[in-house]
Amino acid sequence: MAAGLSTRNHGDMKAWRYGSFFLGMALCLAAASVQARRVALVIGNDNYFQVTKLEKAVNDADAMARELEVAGFEVKRHHNLTFKQMVVAFEVFFDMVKGGDEIAVFYAGHGVQTERGSYLLPTDIEGETQSQIEKVSYSVNGLLEELDRIKPRFSLIIVDACRDNPLRSRGRTIGVARGLNAPDLAKGQMVIFSAGKNQRALDSLSDKDNHPNGLFTREFTARMRRPGLSVEALAIEVKSAVEQLALSVSHNQRPLIVNDSSGDFFFAGPGAPSGAASAAPVVLPGDSAREDQFWQDTKAPDNAEGYEAYLAAYPNGRYAGLARANIARFRARSAGAPPTGTPPTGTTPTGTVPTRAPPTSLPAPTLPAAKAAAPMAAPPATTTFVPTVAAPTDAAPAPAPMSANAVVLASYSLPNGDKYEGETVGLVRTGRGKYQFANGDRYEGQLEDNTFTGRGVMQFASGDRYEGEFKRGIKQGEGTYLFANKDRYEGHFLDGQYHGKGTFTYASGDRYVGDYERGLKVGRGVYSFANGERYEGPYVDNLAHGVGLYVHSSGDRYEGDFKRGIKQGKGIYRYAAGGRYEGDFDNNMFEGKGTLFLATGDRYEGSFRQNVKEGVGIHYFANRDRYEGSFRLGLQSGKGVHFYANGDRYEGMFEAGVRHGPGVFYYANGDSRNHEFVNGTEKTD
Repeated sequence: MAAGLSTRNHGDMKAWRYGSFFLGMALCLAAASVQARRVALVIGNDNYFQVTKLEKAVNDADAMARELEVAGFEVKRHHNLTFKQMVVAFEVFFDMVKGGDEIAVFYAGHGVQTERGSYLLPTDIEGETQSQIEKVSYSVNGLLEELDRIKPRFSLIIVDACRDNPLRSRGRTIGVARGLNAPDLAKGQMVIFSAGKNQRALDSLSDKDNHPNGLFTREFTARMRRPGLSVEALAIEVKSAVEQLALSVSHNQRPLIVNDSSGDFFFAGPGAPSGAASAAPVVLPGDSAREDQFWQDTKAPDNAEGYEAYLAAYPNGRYAGLARANIARFRARSAGAPPTGTPPTGTTPTGTVPTRAPPTSLPAPTLPAAKAAAPMAAPPATTTFVPTVAAPTDAAPAPAPMSANAVVLASYSLPNGDKYEGETVGLVRTGRGKYQFANGDRYEGQLEDNTFTGRGVMQFASGDRYEGEFKRGIKQGEGTYLFANKDRYEGHFLDGQYHGKGTFTYASGDRYVGDYERGLKVGRGVYSFANGERYEGPYVDNLAHGVGLYVHSSGDRYEGDFKRGIKQGKGIYRYAAGGRYEGDFDNNMFEGKGTLFLATGDRYEGSFRQNVKEGVGIHYFANRDRYEGSFRLGLQSGKGVHFYANGDRYEGMFEAGVRHGPGVFYYANGDSRNHEFVNGTEKTD
C-alpha cells in the first residue's frame, strides 16, 4: 500500500537537513458514536542511527497510547521503527481500519518539511537532498489521502514534531524561518500541530523539569479523561496552556489547529456538555495517581460503602464500571439472590481486544536459473508483523469469591460480545481461562491481572494460530505461529514481533533459520530455497547484506559482498562445470574490473559490463596465444593485437571476434605484411 510514498518529488528542502520535526499524530476520527469502532496507531522514535537521538518521543507515545486505551481505542503501539518497519506498520493499520471507524494515529520523533509536505523520519533515515529524504521517509499527505480513501467517521490528527537540524537543539524544533505547512484536509479530518510556524516545540521548561513527557503531550494527555470535553475544546485549552507555559520561560510556542470536521468528538463522556454541572467532582488533570490509590484502598469484595465513596469522588473514573458492578452484586447477594456472573450493562471494558487483520506471510524469494553469472533475486523485502493481542481490560467482574484471594471459576459475557470462562481472583481474571472474542478469535491459557500472561494458545478467526508465551497480552518469549496458508514461524518473540533466534518455514518449501530483530531478519541466517538454492550470511532489514555465500541449484557458488539483497562489491563466482570469476559485481552482475578463468584454460583480465567482456582487456588462450585490446559484447572488437605462441603477431582492427579491416602481420623472423580483412577473410584484389 505504502500510501505515504505517493507524494514525493524533487525540489529544494524547506527545512534544516534531518530536521527534528516531531510531526505527530494523524488521528482520523469520524462523528462520535458510542457504537463506532475506535482504532489507533501510535509510533514513538527516539533511537536514531545517524541523527540526534531523542529522549521523550517514546515516552510521549506510551503516554498517548495509555490514554487512548482508556478512551476505548484498540491501540497498535510501536517504538523506534526503521523505514521498512514504518511502512509495514501503516499498511497493517490501514488493513485494520474500516469506513465509519474513529481513527487515531500518533507519531513522535524527527521529521522534515519539504515543498511537497511533511515527512515522518524513520530511525534509519539517511540522505541529504530533498529527493533522498522523501524516498526514505513517510509522507503525512499520503497518510491523510489513504485515510480519506477509507472514509473514517471522524479523523483527529495531532502533530508534535521536531523540524530543525537535530544537532542544534535539545527540543523538537520547526526550522528557523521555515514553518509547518498545514496539509489539505478531507472532510471529517482534524489536525493539531504542537507548534506554529517558525516555532520550536519544547521538551521541557528548564533543566530542572524532569517530567517524562514533552510540554505539548503532557498538557494534551492530562485533559483526555475529562468527561464532556470535546476534542476541539480540548485542543483550544492545550493551545492556551502550552502558549502560556512557553512564555513563562521566554519562548514562543503556539499550537496550530486545522479542522474540517463537523460535530464534536469526545474522548470521555460522548455527548456530555463541556460545562455540565455535577454534584460530584470529576477526575481533573493530574488526579490519576490519586484515583489509582483511592481504588487500591477501596476495592474489596464486600466494601459497598467504599465503592459508593469512590463513585462519589470519581463518577466517570477509570474504575467506575467495576465499582457499579460490585455494588450491584453485593446488593443482589444481600437480598438473597444468587450473584450474577454477567457484567451489568454499561460496564464497557476500557480496551477491548481489536479485530486483527490476518497477517500476510513473508513472500518467498525466487531466483532465476543460474547462467554464467546468474543474478540472485532479493530475499523478501518486508515482514508483515504477526498481530499482537491487546489485553482484555477490567471490563467485567466475575462472581465474588468468599475471600479476596480465593480462586473462583466464572463464566460471563461482556457488553462488546466477548465471553470469558475461567478462573478469577477477586474481580480479576487470573489463572487458567478461555477468552472468546466477538470476532471469532479465541484464547485459551494463563491469565494474570486481566491480561494474557504465561503459556497460551491464540486461535484467530482467519485460521492463524499461535502457541507459546504471552506477557501482558503480547506474544513474548518462545512460541510457534502457524499461518492459515501453512507458513510457520518457530522461535522467540518480543513485543509481538519475531525477535532473536527463529525458524520460518514457508508453505512453498523455502526455509529461513537465523536471527530476527523487531520482525525483520537482522543478523546471521541461512535461507534455503525449495529449488535447492541457499544463502548463508548476514541480513539487514530482511535483505542479504554483508559478506555471504550463495549456492545455486546448478552447483554454481558465489562468495562475496551483498548489499540490500544483491551481489554488490567484491566477490568470487565459481562455476560447477569449472572456471570462476574474481572481481567487481554490481546489481548481481560482473561489472567493472575482474578476471575470468575458463574451464578450457583460457583467462581474461580486464573490464566487464553486465556479465560480458566490455572495454579494454587481455585474453590469454590455453595454447599460449593472447589478445590485447578492445572488447565489445564479449568479443574482440576495435583496435587490438593478437600475439601468437610462435612469436608472430597481428595488429589491426577486429569486429565480433574476427579480423575486420586493415592490419599488419609481424612475423617472428622480422618480416611484415599489410592485410585487409572482411569478416575474418583476407580481401584479395
